[in-house]
Amino acid sequence: MAIKWKDIRDVFFLTTVHDDVLVEAPLSRGTHRKIKPAAVLAYNKYKTGVDRSDQMLSYNTFERKTIKWWKKLFFRLFDLAAVNAHILHNKTSNKKMSLEIFYEKIAEGLLASACTEIQVQGQSSSAAGRLVGRDHFLYRIPATHAKLEGKSQRSCRACAERSKRQTGKSVKKCTTMCCRKCDVGLCIGQCFEVFHTKLNYWE
Repeated sequence: MAIKWKDIRDVFFLTTVHDDVLVEAPLSRGTHRKIKPAAVLAYNKYKTGVDRSDQMLSYNTFERKTIKWWKKLFFRLFDLAAVNAHILHNKTSNKKMSLEIFYEKIAEGLLASACTEIQVQGQSSSAAGRLVGRDHFLYRIPATHAKLEGKSQRSCRACAERSKRQTGKSVKKCTTMCCRKCDVGLCIGQCFEVFHTKLNYWE
């Protein structure tokens, strides 16, 4: 049912719940008796949640000015889905986070799943590329003209980055293993795991 209701200004409704009936509105202090559509009264009763949702959407929104209507619709629905997911996360998780941080986590996940090339400060390789795929394996660093296989060493990327960010100095920790796909030296175990599972692998 489509409704146009004239109050202080024109109000438009689309509803599949209410019938086309007029209901007497509850009296408030200093007002006279009013008759309003049932849909209007229901909206006034439950609009607090809608206003709260609009408020949360206004803080961090993906919407941008565009003449393409479908882009506005898409990003509006995307924003709504993100805010609803954030509310559910904070209700069900012991580790609550702000909406801004939640958006950052969404962005990281989308970038990783799409294999988008992103640049992380101090890192020249593809961050998204190392987080996806099942073809990351440890190999011994190939032999060189000076050293045999198993003797050649490279600096562990994870150890070096972790040390640089924590102390401001790069501490070279050598390893004889590397990820052939990423072409970086990595220690066996934790370094190899966090490098391929965490965006900020130095944390």
